[in-house]
Amino acid sequence: MNCQAAQEVLNEYGSTTWNAARWAKIQLSADVSVPVVAQRTWQRKWRDVQHDRKSVADAYQGNQLDVNDFTRRIERFFKTCHELGDWIEEETGLPAKAFAKTPPALELCDAVAQTAKHHTRRQSGNPITAVVVKLFGDQSGIHADIAWTDTLGRSGTNDALQLADQCIAEWETFFQRESLNPNS
Repeated sequence: MNCQAAQEVLNEYGSTTWNAARWAKIQLSADVSVPVVAQRTWQRKWRDVQHDRKSVADAYQGNQLDVNDFTRRIERFFKTCHELGDWIEEETGLPAKAFAKTPPALELCDAVAQTAKHHTRRQSGNPITAVVVKLFGDQSGIHADIAWTDTLGRSGTNDALQLADQCIAEWETFFQRESLNPNS
């Protein structure tokens, strides 16, 4: 894209209202700059969630296990997915953070994200600690288990990719309920 083409896009969309999806895939050359701030939308964060989910799914399809890389991909998905609520609420004013505390899948999402960030949950209430505890392979590929426990002594284990898919489904339910378009 040359300067004239960039100017045409600016003229079409204006300098304050950006179409992040259009900017996301343009071809840059040495004489063009794109304002990255234009992509700081909750829809961009949603695309990050989808990208990170694909990264986990790609690791499941592999036949070689890099413990650090695989664990990092899983933690990154849940951190990004957890952050989505902040982004939606900040932009729309909708109660996305409160919503994220309700469905069990998103509650575990928060637990993985917060445990990865803080090592151990120590806040008041009944925080859940959740970590990747087992990576293993079988004929269908590589898998990861997330184990969780809370301060009441409850515990469980979930497959990381299945939990990621449940989290995505919960957010899609929220989008539909609140008439949000994640593709705009």
